[in-house]
Formats: sequence, C-alpha cells, structure tokens
Amino acid sequence: MVLIHGIFSRKEHWVDFARRLTDDYQVIVIDLPGFGDNGLLPDSEYALQKQSENLSAVFDALELSDVHVGANSMGASIIAQIAVEQPDRIASLAFIGSPLGVTSPTLSDMERAIAEGKTPLLVRSQEEFEGRNSWLSPNGISVPQPILTTWMHAELAQVEKNARIWAVVHDENPVPDLLELAPKLNMPTQILWCTEDRIFHVNGAAVLARKLSSAKLDVLDNCGHVPMVDAPEETAMRYLNFLTSLRTSIKPTD
Repeated sequence: MVLIHGIFSRKEHWVDFARRLTDDYQVIVIDLPGFGDNGLLPDSEYALQKQSENLSAVFDALELSDVHVGANSMGASIIAQIAVEQPDRIASLAFIGSPLGVTSPTLSDMERAIAEGKTPLLVRSQEEFEGRNSWLSPNGISVPQPILTTWMHAELAQVEKNARIWAVVHDENPVPDLLELAPKLNMPTQILWCTEDRIFHVNGAAVLARKLSSAKLDVLDNCGHVPMVDAPEETAMRYLNFLTSLRTSIKPTD
C-alpha cells in the first residue's frame, strides 16, 4: 500500500491513519519528489505531468506493482495519471479527501476565495499558516505544537518558491483533469469525501463517482479536506472495509 499527500503537505500527515493499517498491509508513505523532507526541484518539475513521471520513477526504484494506493488532493491527480498509463501497477485507488481536478456543481469556499484573488492554501506568514488550519479542518489540525511550528518555519522559508509551485500546478497544467481521466480508471476505486470540506465541495463526490467504472462512495461528517488527519480511525476503518470487500469479491476457481 502506498499513501500520497497533496500540495504543501508531507508524509507525516498519514501517520495516525497508517498505523491502523499496518497489521494487514505493508504501508509505504512517501514525500512526493520536491516536497516534505525532499530537496526542492526546478519549478517546471511541479507540473502535474512531471510529478507523475517523478512518482513513477519512485515506483520503479521501489519495484512496486499491483499496489493499493490512497491519495489526497493533488496526489490523487498525480496517481490517476499513472493508473491510466500503467494500470498493472495499481490494484486499487482510494481518493482520501477530495481530489484535485473535479468540477462540482457547487462552488467551494476556496473556489470563491480564488475568484476574489485569494489563495488560502498558500501562506506567507505565521498568521496565514495558522489560519489555513481552519480551511483544511473544521476542528483544527491535531498535531503537537512543536511539530507544527517546525513545519511552519520550513514552509515560510520558501514562500516565493511555494507561490511558483502553486502557479505551475494550477495555471500551467496541460494534462487532463481527473474527471477526464476517470472513465479510463478501471480498477476498483473508493471516494472518501467529507461534508465539511472547504477546499472542494462535497457535491463533487457524486460527480466523480458517476465517471468511474467501479466506485465506492463514502461521505463522512465532522471532517474536512484531510480526513486522514481529522478522523484517522474512522477514515482507516472505511478504507479497510473497502479493501476487505475487494478480497471477498474474488470468487475461488474450481
């Protein structure tokens, strides 16, 4: 199993969620190339197609195939490209938290903010870093303060770089969005979306489900854009139930 974070996130966001899976699966949690504890890359490497190629190289290095993949936000769009191009590598997909690339009939709070020229996920000060938590989670990010402070300092040390990364991901993106890719995703797929997600509106979940050939839709309450952080136990249980259903659906042969 491989878990993949979103933009400006890091592997540690999966820790509480992942520890509930390790009894049943070998769990690999990575920082995407150019994020987290990895070194920064040239701006062009953050285009979604380039990120897909870089992540594919990570899969090559780890000799991964036929793996279950859980992905959040931007990570979902990146892995979806790999799943279309190299379907034998992906046993199942789970979009854990709303994925980038789904147009909802209802604008989200973030989409309204962007229309007003604001970028809530791109922070430039301690105040904005702390305020972003309310965008990501209705209950605040439950991380020990010393760790959160360390992450904040690391992010504020590269404000201009992050602004360029945001622009490359959102404004210089020639690849198909997730709704265009979805009909080509033939592996079992779970959509796990929270009703209080302010980044992408929950109404997009049903839109995505209709585009997928094999989709299980789970809608959770009392969580936001990062359910693996907000509600790790409930989210992991839903994910394990999905994976268990895949095993029980395989009929023995005579």
